[in-house]
Amino acid sequence: MAKMIPSFGPQATESYGEVVLYKLIESQLSNDFTVIHSLPWLCSAIKEIDPHFAPTGEIDFLIIHKELGVLALEVKSGKYRVDGVTFVHLSTGNITSPIQQTRHNVHGLARWLGGNKELRLRIGYGLVFPDSDFTNQIFSAALVDISVTPNKSIAIDKGQIPSLGQRVIDIMNYWKDSLNVPVMSDAKTQKLISMLCPQYDGTPKWGTRVFFDNKIWLPLTNEQSEVVITACDRTRMLVTGWPGTGKTLIGIAIAREMVSRGMRVLVLTFNSLLAEYLTRQLDSDQAKCTVSTWHRLCVIARHQLGITTEQLNDDWFKTGCLDDIRMAIARGMIDNYDVLIIDECQALRPEWCRYLVEWFAGKKIIAFCDETQLFPFESGIDLLQLCDLLKIESPFLLTIALRTPKMITERLLSVRPTSYQLYSMREKEPETLKEVVFSTDWSLTELLEKLMHEGVMKKDIVALYKYNLPLLFETILIEYDIRTESVSRYRGLESPIIIILDADSMVDAELFCAYSRATTLVIAIYNPRAMGGKSAGKFQEQVLAIEENRDKLNEYHLTSLVCNIMRTHLGFKQFDIESINLSWHKAWGVWLVELNDLNGYESLWLDYLASNFKFPIFYWDKKSQFVFYSYNLNGNFPGDSSETTPLKLEHCDNCDTFVPYTIGLKSECIFCHGDT
Repeated sequence: MAKMIPSFGPQATESYGEVVLYKLIESQLSNDFTVIHSLPWLCSAIKEIDPHFAPTGEIDFLIIHKELGVLALEVKSGKYRVDGVTFVHLSTGNITSPIQQTRHNVHGLARWLGGNKELRLRIGYGLVFPDSDFTNQIFSAALVDISVTPNKSIAIDKGQIPSLGQRVIDIMNYWKDSLNVPVMSDAKTQKLISMLCPQYDGTPKWGTRVFFDNKIWLPLTNEQSEVVITACDRTRMLVTGWPGTGKTLIGIAIAREMVSRGMRVLVLTFNSLLAEYLTRQLDSDQAKCTVSTWHRLCVIARHQLGITTEQLNDDWFKTGCLDDIRMAIARGMIDNYDVLIIDECQALRPEWCRYLVEWFAGKKIIAFCDETQLFPFESGIDLLQLCDLLKIESPFLLTIALRTPKMITERLLSVRPTSYQLYSMREKEPETLKEVVFSTDWSLTELLEKLMHEGVMKKDIVALYKYNLPLLFETILIEYDIRTESVSRYRGLESPIIIILDADSMVDAELFCAYSRATTLVIAIYNPRAMGGKSAGKFQEQVLAIEENRDKLNEYHLTSLVCNIMRTHLGFKQFDIESINLSWHKAWGVWLVELNDLNGYESLWLDYLASNFKFPIFYWDKKSQFVFYSYNLNGNFPGDSSETTPLKLEHCDNCDTFVPYTIGLKSECIFCHGDT
């Protein structure tokens, strides 16, 4: 197989032919060939060296072979007819001059490379027409050399696609003879590749992946454009689809089209962060396009009514908001709009949606809904209710998921299967999903350093958490200036790289949303302390299905047991007493008691020791992890109490061993506490 750059799959451009050709070239050429594919890749390489010059233009494939030389291929998808020196696209009527364009781009590339004397090359070129059939005719003198017998063509049409690899070799042999191309040394070949693709070692760096994914997978596709056209022609439409199918992107395109037609558009959503993003995207259209959250619109209505003094409580956010906007609209205090577009509609309560439909009676309403991203604490509307409100038979279903890496899409499908086929043309790249059951040798700092080293920019990373940013990671994330958000606030938004900080604490609905926010890479961090319980969902089941993760969890449970820490690190040696596991810690001056059951008969020993000795008692259940209890401290330690007090065993750097820590907002070593 040929060495492909990038090695992580073909791009989904407007030219579907390139996707097919990528696969055929990769499979039909030997590993003596290096193939650089995609304009963004080539341009990025050249611009990195010379920001003012990017001559690659229409070069779709650059094929390098030490003996056969260098060949530039341009792909012309669609059916063409030849009209002299021009080609006419049959469906659009567009006239192009692909031969002239290709020559210009090849000569430009040769001139640019020639700036280095060692890379002055004679580059051949060819054109591929994957959808046209010229049946071996001499359809253009510039593409067929009739001076040789048999005639030599540098064009490849539909009938020759099955033998694409051999045709590439034939064309390279033709140019080798015509241009008298010399054999390149291994060093020169590698220098050429390195010049075009700096630091290429066969494995794409994460910074490059982010750049590639942003350029290739995130723009509006032909299929999504068709949905925009369909929606613009309908009065009512409900669009649904999984994460990554482009619902928000389609909604933005619809809003722009409606504004261009002179219509006033109201774009509504639930999340404030998503509303801010939509506002930025539609900023140039703000005179005729208003973006708002539901509650912000209701607050505006409230102010218009002159109600500004009352405190907004939970009841207002559920029902009072609707009362205010209904009254303001009835009094003509809210602007009129021609079109309503709702994104993340599943988060809106049914009664809110019902009123919006009443408000926009006889006007265009386009709603976007994803039931997979409804959180347990929300009372949102479902698809059937929306269809009934909009008086449509069924939702319009998006089934092509491009924005989310295929590995992540498949993980989501394993947790929540669909009743239809969800399609992704992205390559399955296992490394795009990392689920970390962290241990003492894992470091968030090292992870961030690695990403930065591979060219990832800080703005391309977002760290998500459930409710509160975990203190364990807070300092590191602030130091690296990484954006952090709760998963519920980040619904509907995307980032190239998503780090899920407390995945173990999230339910499946939250994890589903968090995983699907990434366009390049997800790193989900699971704390073994909270894993494997009865509340563990399907995501945790998938994580623990991996043997390495199960081993980490088992190791954690063994090393986190108080009984094991006491024996391994603190020298717990049981007295020769059959009825109780009792020991004495000389340095601490405390009794150590291990109980089979905190409420069993053995607990009577605690009363006995407290009644007959003045020393404090530390005791624990043999299954307890990290947490134990103190009893009858009697002034021996700071913060003492005669009550039973929970403590936890943690390593103290100052004491250089495991010691008791207080439990609370400010957890401290009880021995160091008096020194601070």
